[in-house]
Amino acid sequence: MKNTLRQTFLASVFCMFAIGLCHPADAQEGSSVTLFENVRIFDGKSDTLSAASNVLVRGNVIERISIAPIAVDRRADTRIIAGGGRS
Repeated sequence: MKNTLRQTFLASVFCMFAIGLCHPADAQEGSSVTLFENVRIFDGKSDTLSAASNVLVRGNVIERISIAPIAVDRRADTRIIAGGGRS
């Protein structure tokens, strides 16, 4: 039980961190792109975290979640965050 609570807490912290990366000005323009690589996701429905996944966020919208690598335009305004398998 303690491990599940810890995972839920860490997933919540990850979500807050991800939301903090999407600045309101970027969200309005829709130009901010952030790719989280190799992260585990808590979906709020399951007691377990997902397999290692990649999450693409454009503006303030989660555009894609995939266990396969997600190709992105590696422009200067694209943030790529290596999750290292963390939740």
